[in-house]
Amino acid sequence: MNTVWPNSPDVGRCPRGIPAKIKEKNPELYNKLYSQGGFISPDDLPAIEAVDRFIQVIVRCNNGRFTCPVQNAKHFVDIITEHGDTFGLIKGDYVRDIAFPVIS
Repeated sequence: MNTVWPNSPDVGRCPRGIPAKIKEKNPELYNKLYSQGGFISPDDLPAIEAVDRFIQVIVRCNNGRFTCPVQNAKHFVDIITEHGDTFGLIKGDYVRDIAFPVIS
């Protein structure tokens, strides 16, 4: 049995790192994200943003990883994929996936 302590940073999280507020405000989106293992498709970003634009996501790419609010994820992904060589990143850098950060 998983126990979440009252002062734990994990309070408000559901399985697979999906924030509980998504389950409360948009159960259909929650079920879709759960079936995807907590990974986010580009089509899911606007729906997550509608729940709360400041939900943190983790973006994993060829050259590293970073977290950002969901409202900025598409912008940063576009920069990495379209202009990676311009900013000195690895030529042809790509985004591997976008997911919710899981606190362990």
